Amino acid sequence: MTQLKSEQYIKALKESGFSEVEKVSEEINDDYISVGTLLTKDSTTISISYTDDLFGMYIKNEQ
Repeated sequence: MTQLKSEQYIKALKESGFSEVEKVSEEINDDYISVGTLLTKDSTTISISYTDDLFGMYIKNEQ
């Protein structure tokens, strides 16, 4: 997944009602960036990480 697609996915989550709790990014070098985003909506929390064309997501739902 590209960085642009990752950003578009996070934007779509926000448009569907998720709020960004925290976002951390770190530039490793000119070609490499690491981004972590935490979003929440009601009882659902989503943690998304993107780094060098790798996309990871953890979803926690407390009901």
